[in-house]
Amino acid sequence: MRIISLQEAATRSNRALRTLQRQIAAGDGPPVVEISPRRRGILETDFENWLLAHQRTAWRCRAPSCICRAADIAALLGQNRDHCREIEALEALLAEKEERIAELEAARR
Repeated sequence: MRIISLQEAATRSNRALRTLQRQIAAGDGPPVVEISPRRRGILETDFENWLLAHQRTAWRCRAPSCICRAADIAALLGQNRDHCREIEALEALLAEKEERIAELEAARR
């Protein structure tokens, strides 16, 4: 049973110390143990469980060939994801054209 400092917890969760302190005060942070009247810490297992419970899933573009970062930026900004549908429609159209070309080439032989 290892106790980590609030600073270490903030560093490991990629948050500012003050942000972590605010989350703890609001009841949204990891459980804190009092080591002494002037010192607090977090059990490492409690911290890891809290971190896993508060993981964010990364949004990925649904279109398999979408390599633009616009999808990630739009998701972060909460904007629509219409470009995915447009890319999927273009991919479907391209696949149809390639099939038609293959059929024409096969018929010509």
